Amino acid sequence: MEELRRALAWVQEAIRAIEADARRKADPAERTPLDYAVAVLVLLGVLALVLGSIALGWYVLWRTTLHRIGVFRDMLGLNRAAKMESKRRAEAEIRSLKSQLSQQHGFGGGSNSKED
Repeated sequence: MEELRRALAWVQEAIRAIEADARRKADPAERTPLDYAVAVLVLLGVLALVLGSIALGWYVLWRTTLHRIGVFRDMLGLNRAAKMESKRRAEAEIRSLKSQLSQQHGFGGGSNSKED
């Protein structure tokens, strides 16, 4: 029975403290620096939570699907090596074809003459 009385007294004290804190926070003249510090920390925490959620969402999307889409790879500069290799291979293929054509048609290798 004594434990119940102590628990009820503790609950009543907690209620009074909460009500006093609410009255103090309702009046801007009675706010303490701790109230402002807590408000700033809450705002920073919410900002971190929102930005962290966005970052996690992008990470999950990147790992699952976005890494396959060329537009996103181009925006992040991840296709440069593949593009350079592709360009190098294309230039080599063009040189090879020009060489074959000049050998087949007896051109002097690199002249721009046209036959009709």
